[in-house]
Amino acid sequence: MSETGCRHYQSYVKEHSYDTFRVIDAYFAACVNRDAREKKAIHCNCFECGSYGIQLYACLHCIYFGCRGAHITSHLRSKKHNVALELSHGTLYCYACRDFIYDARSREYALINRKLEAKDLQKSIGWQPWIPTAKETNLLLANARRRMVRPNQTIGLRGLLNLGATCFMNCIVQALVHTPLLSDYFMSDRHDCGSKSAHKCLVCEVSRLFQEFYSGSRSPLSLHRLLHLIWNHAKHLAGYEQQDAHEFFIATLDVLHRHCVKAKSEHESKSNSSGSGSGTNSSSSSSSHCYGQCNCIIDQIFTGMLQSDVVCQACNGVVHHL
Repeated sequence: MSETGCRHYQSYVKEHSYDTFRVIDAYFAACVNRDAREKKAIHCNCFECGSYGIQLYACLHCIYFGCRGAHITSHLRSKKHNVALELSHGTLYCYACRDFIYDARSREYALINRKLEAKDLQKSIGWQPWIPTAKETNLLLANARRRMVRPNQTIGLRGLLNLGATCFMNCIVQALVHTPLLSDYFMSDRHDCGSKSAHKCLVCEVSRLFQEFYSGSRSPLSLHRLLHLIWNHAKHLAGYEQQDAHEFFIATLDVLHRHCVKAKSEHESKSNSSGSGSGTNSSSSSSSHCYGQCNCIIDQIFTGMLQSDVVCQACNGVVHHL
């Protein structure tokens, strides 16, 4: 990745310097003060359709705001302008390259603006793009093709398709797939689902995803079946609206836990039935389905206990609340 964007952005900077970028980023991306926020609220809308929606772009060559897609693209093409600033995250876009670009000096100015914004609003600095250190860059360059751990095992690097505002799901799936204990469980075929409707079992689908991730394939993976199962079992997450990643994480663990417990109960029931001829009592096997008492893989990894301590300022006595 170049530290100075692309050649089109370099030409733009030589002609216009960084001043336009600094001002537009300060007023319409970072909003460094109250005056900037007022100007953004009044003026920052698509010049074609009047939309105030997310992912508006500002042309850095002239005074023009346009929606992502046809409106900003039409303007850049007709005016022969190359560079625009995406205002949601402050990222640079080059129309000639048809891609987002990175420029180290622009990011320095943008970081200054984000710090001014945070100070004015008395908040912490928000999202910042990952910028590799010199050591990380050297490691990436030296191991660009290192994917195989053993001849029959990969490190699980695989991209996920966005199915329409499903990045919240993708990031959680990536985290779960690369959880070592969970990976060991599913990669060793520990999930035994005896259900006749295994295609409706979320644990079976997650098990399949682990196999897909660690297959060594480089093509992006679609999570449409997982998404459909989540919709069926967690109705409040159904739909293509953007969702909270933590809420999706909790809902997924809850559904996985219920399916693990169900699969275990069915397996034990079959075992008891097959041994009934020798006097085995099918009701003698008891398994609690409560969190904290269940020994399924989800509970073993993710279940914990929250404790808050209240300290008396007079006697220093401590009251524990679980």
